[in-house]
Amino acid sequence: MIGLSILLAISPFLWFFLGLLTGYYTEYKQGVPFADAHQKAVRTFVEGGNFGHSRFVRSTQWNVWSIQWKDDQHRLESIRLIGLVPEKGERYFEKPYLPKKTSLGTTVHRELSSEEKAAIQKIRSQSLPWIEMPAPTDSVEKVRVRIIAPVHADKSCLECHEVQVGAILGAFDYRFY
Repeated sequence: MIGLSILLAISPFLWFFLGLLTGYYTEYKQGVPFADAHQKAVRTFVEGGNFGHSRFVRSTQWNVWSIQWKDDQHRLESIRLIGLVPEKGERYFEKPYLPKKTSLGTTVHRELSSEEKAAIQKIRSQSLPWIEMPAPTDSVEKVRVRIIAPVHADKSCLECHEVQVGAILGAFDYRFY
């Protein structure tokens, strides 16, 4: 009985220590320039064997609490995935978080809007690193900044996709408040 009492008393410390070891707890950064935050987001997304929201936000690579955009700081409201892989066509995944790779076929998605198609076309034709979109006015979100930024294929993407390194396989639709 005493052993159980001691174990229960120290268990919060053990869980915290295990969290530190596994990278569950990270030091969140404030005011990260958007270009750096996007680079970290892409690296975190692409390097995982099975990307998804929980792995993405707990990763030690994506530890951005707020970004610096123009002269202001903004906190992340959501990141949505725009799928642009040639074999599946253009798809906008509706959930405000990144879907798991294994469930992409069953995750709710829609066609891109005309504005989203135009943004992707502009990114492709002008080799833009991102494009700022008008913030949605018809939703309950308190979004002030919306940015669409491409996800380019690297060598690891070629295992599943028949594209060249550097091709745009998708994009993130960032929404900040």
